[in-house]
Amino acid sequence: MKKLLISSIGLLMLAISILIFQISCSKNASAQTNTSTTVLDKTLISKNVITQISGSTVTDSLGRILPAYVYSTEFYTIKNDGTNLTKINITMPSGFLLMPYGYLSPDGKKIIFTASKISYSNYNYNRGDGRIIYYGDPNTMSIYSASIDGSNLIKIIDTYINNTSQYSLVGTY
Repeated sequence: MKKLLISSIGLLMLAISILIFQISCSKNASAQTNTSTTVLDKTLISKNVITQISGSTVTDSLGRILPAYVYSTEFYTIKNDGTNLTKINITMPSGFLLMPYGYLSPDGKKIIFTASKISYSNYNYNRGDGRIIYYGDPNTMSIYSASIDGSNLIKIIDTYINNTSQYSLVGTY
């Protein structure tokens, strides 16, 4: 009986402490609402491209020396009415490729996108035209931001840490 009484007192004390904690944490908050809405008049689009790696060649299994190419992405903005297609010239660090995942900031002044290192073990030999095309390594992808003119490149985060996917670029800006 004594244990039951002590347990009941302990539970009562716990309930009182939870109640006091909830009361101390409750605050009134009023949200500020913006009644004006601005709709951005442009959209971000991407274009997949295959470009030659400047000065780079590969010797294939038959001993032929072939130019090396990479599969990459270019980003553009276009007005919502389909006019004013403008390329965003982003200069990545040597050995990095733009990937086709990107978002435009709500004010249209920045782009958030992914890039990865060129993978020389991830390639496709195109027998039709003799090209060897290298792709980005998905295990080295990173998230970047840049100004809409391609300047102010900033690496935000590596998406893979110790070969484990940690982060991804999803949703909107």
